[in-house]
Amino acid sequence: MGNVGLMARAQFYGLLTLIHSLPPFVGSYEGQIFTRWGPAAGRWGPARGPRTGGFHQPNVILYIGDGFGLAPKTATRMALGQGRDGKRYATDAGFQVLNLDRMKYNATVTTHSLNSWITDSAPGASVYACGRPGKQDNEVISLNVSNGAAIETILEAAKKQGYAVGLVSTARITHATPAAFASHIWYRDLEDYISA
Repeated sequence: MGNVGLMARAQFYGLLTLIHSLPPFVGSYEGQIFTRWGPAAGRWGPARGPRTGGFHQPNVILYIGDGFGLAPKTATRMALGQGRDGKRYATDAGFQVLNLDRMKYNATVTTHSLNSWITDSAPGASVYACGRPGKQDNEVISLNVSNGAAIETILEAAKKQGYAVGLVSTARITHATPAAFASHIWYRDLEDYISA
């Protein structure tokens, strides 16, 4: 397959993935977890409904590839033989389509911070963890820089609602991306404080 193909496959596995049977959006709002539901997904309702008759969210797995933006996705498509015209072309990998291109719902998320269009892992991951873009400077993890207040993370909101939560990382657990889900700190390199 070559180095480009291997690199592209490695980047592909860094994609944010959700189990295909889950609703298209799960977010945090004022301490409650909400999801779109219903035939047209046009209504909002609590993610934890009664087990009988109502919608029940058994598990949510959020998989984040740090630094996995549009360029690596495009490189992966190219390595798999997808052209700009949408047609597939033969490569060493054969004719393949990214699983993300098969998904019914897809979105692009803006994760830049208050002080830069080029985001850092700390504010970028804080957007995913807290659902509130533009409240952090680069280097700041899950804090509102205007008042120093901690911004509740999706793990904290889920735990309040009785969900079991966990955080798994192939990087240091105190690295900015995983730390954004479990800590609130002014400087991402204060890993001793993050781990405390």
